Amino acid sequence: QGSLREALRLEPENEKARRLLEVTKSLYSPSRAMSILWTVLTLLLLFTLHEYAHAFAAHRFGDDTARQAGRWTLNPIVHLDLVGSLVLPAILLWRQSEIVFGWAKPVPVNPDNYSDRKRGTVFVSFAGSGINLAAALAALLLILFVLLVVRLVSPGAVFYAVAQFSPPL
Repeated sequence: QGSLREALRLEPENEKARRLLEVTKSLYSPSRAMSILWTVLTLLLLFTLHEYAHAFAAHRFGDDTARQAGRWTLNPIVHLDLVGSLVLPAILLWRQSEIVFGWAKPVPVNPDNYSDRKRGTVFVSFAGSGINLAAALAALLLILFVLLVVRLVSPGAVFYAVAQFSPPL
């Protein structure tokens, strides 16, 4: 918003900048507490799904190490790492970073137990990345669905106005 205000100060008749400034003022902006809550819940969900995917893939190839260690579970507490899941994300949130990330405790696997060691190693390694990609795709589809519903319910909605805005070149 600051750069738009500056553009309007320098060029008061810039209608596109004025329109975009009005749209950005009317957009929903969650409270800081709500943003932190959603970020923490998202990280917990993704850490859990990522590690569970590794454990599941290892189990499918014959390795029960994760199950025996109690790590083949959807319980997020089991997967938390002190530094990667708690300290680093907390520091990034406290510093109001634009990007928040972390990691979970790796699921223990034993490639010697795989029915096919080469294929098992590849599948178990990529299982976590695959679930991350699937989660990103699901989030994209959810956002597109919400935008479609907003467009159908309220054709003149702000979201649509943002999508239609083309900044000056």
